[in-house]
Amino acid sequence: GDLCLAQRPLTAPSSTMSGGFFRGTSLDQDVRFANKEKKMIEGKKWPAEFDQKVNMSKVNFDVIKVWIARRVTELLGFEDDVVVGYVISQLEAKTPDPKQMQIYLTGFLERNARVFVTELWNHLLSAQQSPGGIPQSLLEEKKAEIQQKKAETARIEAELKRQKEEAERTLREAMAQAERERERERPKARSRSRSRSRSRSKDRKDRKERDTERDRETERDRERKRDRDRDREDRKSTR
Repeated sequence: GDLCLAQRPLTAPSSTMSGGFFRGTSLDQDVRFANKEKKMIEGKKWPAEFDQKVNMSKVNFDVIKVWIARRVTELLGFEDDVVVGYVISQLEAKTPDPKQMQIYLTGFLERNARVFVTELWNHLLSAQQSPGGIPQSLLEEKKAEIQQKKAETARIEAELKRQKEEAERTLREAMAQAERERERERPKARSRSRSRSRSRSKDRKDRKERDTERDRETERDRERKRDRDRDREDRKSTR
């Protein structure tokens, strides 16, 4: 029965209702509709919080509007400005009625209408008790979101620090490895240096020996020449 009524075209009450009745209908139709709506409300079991009144002047309406748009989109799976606009228009009334709101929303949100209106009404009851007019659950949600962002920022910073330390460690290891390579090369270099030094010393010694031998040979040549000269002189004297 309530689904049939709830599937009536949904528009903002400010443009479709006057004094609780739909415009464009006869008084008899309005009375029958009002009576059927009253019977539906009386015949349903409603959450206890729906009996508590909400003073919208104590509610931060801008925060609630954001929540309404987000929650309607979550429940429908897409954005619906008509449904959001209807809910907002109902809350702009001096005495918003959660029961009537749920009945009208059933044609759009179906079984989620009860979930949505119950959540909305609890938010409003909490908001009117809050100094800033913001529901406590939304404050906690915002705090959790901030904490999550801080945790994510801390995680990113820790990861960057880890990567930096890893890069520095890799660089140190590379430098140490290069130094070890140089250390291993130094004995070979010294050995080659000593080998070259020995080779140069041997070359010098060989040159010296060759020079000495050459000098000796030169001296022997001189001796032989002197001997020949004396022999000639001796032969001349004997004549």
